[in-house]
Amino acid sequence: MARLVILYGSQTGNAQDVAEQIYRRAVRNRMNVCLHGMDDFPPNRLLSEASLLVCVCSTTGQGEEPDNMRTFWKLLLKRSLPGDLLNHIVFGVLGLGDSTYPKFNFVAKRMHRRLSQLGARPLCDPGLADDQHELGSEGVAGPWTETLFSELRNLVEKSSPGPPISDDVLLPSKYITTFGKHQKSYEATKDDEWVPLFAPVLKNTRVTSANHWQDVRLITFDISSFGDVGWNPGDVLYVQPSNFTEDVETLCELLDLDPNEGIELCEREMEARLPPHWIVNARTSVRECAEKLWDLRALPRRYFFELLRQVTPSEMERERLAELLDPMNQQDLWNYCHRPKRTSLETLRDFPSAAKALPREYLFDLFTPIKPRAFSIASSHGFDSSKLEILVAVVEFKTKMHAPRKGLCSNFLSLAETGCKVPVWVRRGTFSFPQEVGKPAILIGPGTGVAPFRALMQELFSSSTKPPKPFVLYFGCRNRANDYFFENEWKSFEDAGFLQCFVAFSRDQNVKVYVQNKIVENSTAVWELINTDLASVFLAGNAKQMPTDVHDALITVFRKEGKMNEDEADDYFQQLESSGRFQQETWA
Repeated sequence: MARLVILYGSQTGNAQDVAEQIYRRAVRNRMNVCLHGMDDFPPNRLLSEASLLVCVCSTTGQGEEPDNMRTFWKLLLKRSLPGDLLNHIVFGVLGLGDSTYPKFNFVAKRMHRRLSQLGARPLCDPGLADDQHELGSEGVAGPWTETLFSELRNLVEKSSPGPPISDDVLLPSKYITTFGKHQKSYEATKDDEWVPLFAPVLKNTRVTSANHWQDVRLITFDISSFGDVGWNPGDVLYVQPSNFTEDVETLCELLDLDPNEGIELCEREMEARLPPHWIVNARTSVRECAEKLWDLRALPRRYFFELLRQVTPSEMERERLAELLDPMNQQDLWNYCHRPKRTSLETLRDFPSAAKALPREYLFDLFTPIKPRAFSIASSHGFDSSKLEILVAVVEFKTKMHAPRKGLCSNFLSLAETGCKVPVWVRRGTFSFPQEVGKPAILIGPGTGVAPFRALMQELFSSSTKPPKPFVLYFGCRNRANDYFFENEWKSFEDAGFLQCFVAFSRDQNVKVYVQNKIVENSTAVWELINTDLASVFLAGNAKQMPTDVHDALITVFRKEGKMNEDEADDYFQQLESSGRFQQETWA
């Protein structure tokens, strides 16, 4: 029987989660299937083990591949590989990306093209899932998976050992789990060599006024005891949060769990790796998993509803869950789950019979692992290498749900007390700032988007290398008195001739003013910097409307000052993007 190899390249766990869903679907179809991270599967094994291949890969930064597929990808790109190397393979590629970035799903597109160049034959067009879809990545991944398995069935139908396993039958759980007396012992393996820094919080300072609508924190970590933790302006800090105590207590109440009960985890043949030991050990407890591993505030995935439907003894619950799972009822699922941002924990409360009936070993299938969150580093290594700072907007908003929606990581950080140790690690960010001395830059960073630009200016200032022309910063906020971040620092950089700062206070006058208005207002200077001085433009901030408004403002500048028509201005902007002279880092 043909072997299906599913490989994933995942930075924060999303691609791995989707790959595991595809794996379960293959198991249900009685396929000969295996699942691996790409770097755990040497490319030469494609020659001997795979005739069917599915690659699920995310795109990070400016079109970069995730860390756990770089070795695999480098080997696959070797020019010496013959064009018929993989002509025995048929494949499908599913990408996870964010269409607010110029190189949307760049890795998946390159993977599809490279496999084709090496002779492999595509089963279907690449799936390009988009975080901006109203249903998230599931909006594309779901239909793409249906198409994939329709094609796979045509290929393997004759060799299938039997009909598909019924959707009413529970598949084996992700891990082999044993519940019982807690035994606190653990032997690390070679897979557990990497661990984050457990950095103490030095300061947790609110930088918006007490009466401002949003709580924004400048979090300072003491990294003096970790040696030289190097980073560059534009790099990011990943933070691994924990759940709130009240959520842990609610989970234990809903599922009749003893928080102190021990759990021992073992891997199954699925080759789904155990959680990193620095999050929870192979011998752990219900409390540790509920606090550190299971994402109780995540939106429930499709498999979440499938599990509940399979285990509930309630006919009413089963009917409702079947409705939510019906591909023809996508709008119903969106209204129930995505629109109100209903959490996994709240969904369990809506299906109490299913919650009580769920076998405990399936908790690791039901909940996705808590994923790290990335924050632009807001301080310079050259300025002070003993501490590292991030600027965090504490996420809290209302929907039709009774309780306000709270971002897990931002609220976790807002509550972090001095001395509290937080698991963090530094990674290369989206921006590649100019290395040449004298290259000017336009920095556009409303709100917390200004964080990487503070790091850049601190680095420039600490080097004492004054640029021939000051960098230009366009910063936007509501009020000078409430949320003008780092005002004194910008002033000192200006006084020293390193920076020219334009600030848009949107609520300090009757007519709202935003960064895009300031850009158009200074169109002559902006055009001269970009067209004559060859300045690069860097944009950071919220992904909703601001990037589009800034794009339109720049197009207006190009048309007005460059005497261009609309098509010429669009081409000029695209040239800036393709040459790396326009870069953006945005988030939802």
